Amino acid sequence: MAIAKTKTTVVRNLLIEARNKKGLSMDDLAKLTGLDRSTIYLIEHNKRDGTFEVWLKIQQALSLKDREMWTIINTTKRINRKGF
Repeated sequence: MAIAKTKTTVVRNLLIEARNKKGLSMDDLAKLTGLDRSTIYLIEHNKRDGTFEVWLKIQQALSLKDREMWTIINTTKRINRKGF
């Protein structure tokens, strides 16, 4: 049975906004946190949840308060995928 493709994807838009606000690329954030770029991508695109330690590294790299971090972790947004 084939799985229907959707025209949308779910992202953690607040994480992307916080990263962009600091003027960081995914590569920059990966270097600051000691994580792989692919890990940052998977977390931003809601394909991985991330461990407490990973989120703590991201929080420290972006200088976020606890409340901001919890909002980022728990907020997702459905956006249109490119290529459709």
